[in-house]
Amino acid sequence: PKSLVGGSSIQRKYGSPRTKVRLSAVQGRLEEQIKELGKEHPDLAPTLITFALIYSESNNSEAAIKLILWALKIQKKARMPEDVVRSLHILADIYCREERYTLALA
Repeated sequence: PKSLVGGSSIQRKYGSPRTKVRLSAVQGRLEEQIKELGKEHPDLAPTLITFALIYSESNNSEAAIKLILWALKIQKKARMPEDVVRSLHILADIYCREERYTLALA
């Protein structure tokens, strides 16, 4: 999800000015972590989830889903079962809010 890390994704309107500030701050943190740790380091997953939650609150479910799936890939590879369960719960919640129940159950 390179496009989710690039600045152009935040240039779009995602709700309030506060939301834009939050997105910008988390994006900056994510970019720093990627440079320092790489794209598959387990410490990246919580930041991805935080970023996803902000996008979800801003009604950008597709961006949120991509970030959660990225985090899940990292969590599964790092054998982090509790984190995988939490991430799957967040993902299912997003799908349910969109009435995409089949995906929520998958």
